[in-house]
Amino acid sequence: MTPAAVGTVLAATWVWVGMVLAISFIEAPLKFRAPGITTVLGLGIGRLVFRALNIAELVLLRSLRPPWSWRARPALLRCWPRSPVACSRCS
Repeated sequence: MTPAAVGTVLAATWVWVGMVLAISFIEAPLKFRAPGITTVLGLGIGRLVFRALNIAELVLLRSLRPPWSWRARPALLRCWPRSPVACSRCS
């Protein structure tokens, strides 16, 4: 790997660590201490926040993969929405 590639991977790793720590240890506890936030509303907000985190993680992952490998997906990812038992390509 080139030094630029190593630096990119390290930067993306620390950005990801920062996002996970911020959401898990800062946002989540503070959300339930805010006035007027019920448990149901807090859980709904948490679901949205973690969905956004998952999208950001996918963007980071995609940015670390070389462009020529974007089309090559493992069979498991092609069959992911379906049951592996029902998908003959996954077996």
